[in-house]
Amino acid sequence: MTAPSQPVCELYETAKDGDPCSQDCGLEEPSPKTLLLRKMALLHMRAATCADDPMSAFMCLMDRVMLQHICDCTVAEARRYGQVGWELSLAELKAFIALLLARGVITVCT
Repeated sequence: MTAPSQPVCELYETAKDGDPCSQDCGLEEPSPKTLLLRKMALLHMRAATCADDPMSAFMCLMDRVMLQHICDCTVAEARRYGQVGWELSLAELKAFIALLLARGVITVCT
């Protein structure tokens, strides 16, 4: 078996001329903390590029799968308490969350 020309792990950096830096990272797996930091950096880059309006900024935080799971759990909880015909759509959930966020942002002076 021959040694790879570049390190197997993803921790090496590339110099401006395109050559890998001389710092050897070894063949170890990245730590869970390193993986988490990478995921956070990717999410930050995605959020910075997709937040053109309030709805797209919100959808960067919560995707459709997460919202559908909240809907499903809410309906299941309602049925557990006897509300058999109770339904919740994604549009209704988004409207409810928007009201909660608006209520938190807008303060009424009394």
